[in-house]
Amino acid sequence: MYLHPFPSTLQSPTPPLPPFFPSPYLRLQNYIYLSQSINYINSVFVLQDGKPYILSLHAGPTKDDQRNQGYTLVAKSEFASEADMWYYDTEDKAHQELKVKLKPLGLEGMMMVYYQPEVVSVL
Repeated sequence: MYLHPFPSTLQSPTPPLPPFFPSPYLRLQNYIYLSQSINYINSVFVLQDGKPYILSLHAGPTKDDQRNQGYTLVAKSEFASEADMWYYDTEDKAHQELKVKLKPLGLEGMMMVYYQPEVVSVL
């Protein structure tokens, strides 16, 4: 993993593993459902079993141009480990409820990608 810039005085001999970032791309039938979808997503990111395991969340509508390929909403979550990410995806009750709530909002399609960064640039 490459961190840039990262002062050499702050480097540790064994850097921690970078977090995992799953990013779902949702295709909703109508933009009127975007704010309701974002509210549902926001309600999921709370403490689970008394401890936080979702490190961060960024979600919002895509910009209206040809590059979005019809996807109208993107969410990027940050987890400390791949195990936490899979727990969220398969076992977290709030996430399972979110999936159920989004379906009647005209969810036409979804694409999910996840990655572990190899390059991180921080100002």
